[in-house]
Amino acid sequence: MTGLAKASATPSSWRPLRHIIRANLLTPYNALLATLTVMVAATRRWPDTLIGLFVVLNSTIGIAQEVRARRTLERLSVLHAPTVRLQRDGGTIEIRIEDLAPGDVMCLRSGDQVPADGRVLSDGLEVDESLLSGESQPVVKAPGDTLLSGSIVVAGTGTVAVTDVGPAAYANRLTADVRRLRRTRSSLMDDTNRLIVAIIVALAVVGPLLLWGEFRRDASWQDAFVDAAAAMGAMVPDGLVLLTSLSFLLAAARLAARGVLTHQLSAVEVLARADVLLLDKTGTLTDGTMCLAGIELLPVDSATNNTHTHDPPLLDLPDGAGRAALQALVDDVLGAYAAEPGSDATLAAIHRARSRPTGWDVTASIEFSSARRWSAKSFADRGTWVIGAPELLLSDAADRAHADAYASDGTRVLVVAYSTRLPPSPADVTPVALILLEEQIRLGAAEAIAYLLRQGIEIKVLSGDHPATAAAVARRVGIPKAERGVVFDELVAVGSTEGSAGLNEHAVIGRVSPDQKREAVRALQNAGHVVAVTGDGVNDVLALKVADLGIAMASGAPATRGVADLVLLESDFTALPLLVEEGRRVLGSIERVAHLFLVKVVYATIAALVAGIAARPYPFLPRQLTWSAALTIGIPGLVLAGERCGDRFRPGYLERVLRRAVPAGAAAAVGLFLLFEIAVRMAAGTPSGRAATSIAAVVVGLGVVELSGSHSVLQRAVVGAMGGLSAATFWWPSARRTLALELPGTVIALALATGSAVVAVHALMWRRIGERA
Repeated sequence: MTGLAKASATPSSWRPLRHIIRANLLTPYNALLATLTVMVAATRRWPDTLIGLFVVLNSTIGIAQEVRARRTLERLSVLHAPTVRLQRDGGTIEIRIEDLAPGDVMCLRSGDQVPADGRVLSDGLEVDESLLSGESQPVVKAPGDTLLSGSIVVAGTGTVAVTDVGPAAYANRLTADVRRLRRTRSSLMDDTNRLIVAIIVALAVVGPLLLWGEFRRDASWQDAFVDAAAAMGAMVPDGLVLLTSLSFLLAAARLAARGVLTHQLSAVEVLARADVLLLDKTGTLTDGTMCLAGIELLPVDSATNNTHTHDPPLLDLPDGAGRAALQALVDDVLGAYAAEPGSDATLAAIHRARSRPTGWDVTASIEFSSARRWSAKSFADRGTWVIGAPELLLSDAADRAHADAYASDGTRVLVVAYSTRLPPSPADVTPVALILLEEQIRLGAAEAIAYLLRQGIEIKVLSGDHPATAAAVARRVGIPKAERGVVFDELVAVGSTEGSAGLNEHAVIGRVSPDQKREAVRALQNAGHVVAVTGDGVNDVLALKVADLGIAMASGAPATRGVADLVLLESDFTALPLLVEEGRRVLGSIERVAHLFLVKVVYATIAALVAGIAARPYPFLPRQLTWSAALTIGIPGLVLAGERCGDRFRPGYLERVLRRAVPAGAAAAVGLFLLFEIAVRMAAGTPSGRAATSIAAVVVGLGVVELSGSHSVLQRAVVGAMGGLSAATFWWPSARRTLALELPGTVIALALATGSAVVAVHALMWRRIGERA
């Protein structure tokens, strides 16, 4: 075998580890903080270098996230079976799939997944192509037909000549463009990045202005560097970036505990923003198995039962037997027939619903064949029973119409009939009952659908199956507008406005190819929708790739699990409401605490402008800002970000936060700078003024925490704990000296009073603008 003929290739489209580390470490945000840290380190004032800690924390979280995603993608594979049987030298051997080559002859049997494309050489193969096309009905393969990799043999045995392997195989071609890291668009991160860009622009103005002011007042280069680092570091909402990353990480951990694997942390917010959810039918709403939905007896002439020359008598029923006796007989027939279902999905469904009766011993049988479309079994002293397609076993027009009515509603219909001989002949078969089979709905699917609908999420089913079949399943789980399904080709081209309207009008669309499903997602996105997609088959990967959020079932094809943003490890549809709740927790709680960070940014920026223009010292040291920010922003923000939030997502997160933060930050800047100037004169020195503003900043920060959020017990406990910790820090001599917080008692009282006054102003402002949470 040559290297070019390998059946599997080593994926190489994701970034190597060194690139991941470089991409997460070398960011503008990290570069700024690292530069400020180096500036401070050059002054040898080591306590003020704490600002560099955020570089390490943010980079570590980003690298860990992407490495985890890469490891998941490395397991991406469409094929399950590690080996394949080949026909060689008159016998059968088993080789590794990667050693397959064109020209090999595979020996396939029921239950095998096809590892490579090929040409069928023998009769008798029946395959399930639902992972490729979405069509749940088995397909009969005749000699000369093409067999595609990823198909599953559901009946029969046969040989197949390999034609394409590795990257040339259909399944690998279909998923080739998804073998790379997919990035989920995060609204929170987008808004945060917009803010960072604006602040970087402001830094380009404020930094030189502040240094100019420092040198105008004849400050040493060490003082100038420290003041610049304090001001510029405070202007960056470093904790907000860290809090957002940690909130995603904690949400992903909570989801993992509930059986949801998160490939990308930002994906936890997207379902909370989604307004359209596209579902696949087979393997998503249904679990891929059939269930016995019912048995409907057909009219049987009791006179015929007695006078017919059958031996034994027809149906072995007494003269005038009622329908209850006939029903009991059919139940026994089905229980005996399906006692050993093997790999037959129909018999397995019957076997789960009917127990095996005693005294029914099989004496002869003819197994199901797709060519015959029926199977038969003879039982000692109980005649021969046939199960097959209605069009073969029903001769009465009324019975045929009755069966067709069920089939048009998405139900699979079979007929159980009685015969006196094996093999049976059409003239000697008496239909007795219709067997009604339906796809098994996933447990909890209907409840999950109802919850999502209540949250304003529109549900659509896009399936490769027949529209009537998909519509029947959609109705069973309670999806609105599922009275009828439409064929995808009946819609106007989905790239047009009319096509988008057509998608909006219909909830069930069938006969959808993988490319069409992807185009449907794009059309809905172009119409302004945030689209989430669920799926389990290879036919779903293209749509999962372009969706705002891709959700895969763990029971489906590995390709879907690799490209999806979220994987339901238990294939449990009831996890979808959990995803919505977690997304809302992240969105709502971060919005409640984001203005804590931005208040600091605003007052730090204004203070830097005033200090630079007026040639005054900056009113904080870097270490003091780090201390106050940790006690009033970082720790409270992280704790309160875990609070539950039941609000729906509303666009405009950044604008709402700024409406609160800007006026509050401006008021804080005025109060703190006035305090600094007064304290400098009262205590005769800049260090005392900085200590006073630092204490007041803690009071302001804790007041902002108290005014924000849900006013819950947790919130008040956090405020109390941080207040106690800040007091303990101040009264601990070593900490007080390290943070340069030495102050006379009168100045301490003034600092506390100033901080309280600023908090009171904040309360009045937020009440007036109607934004107090």
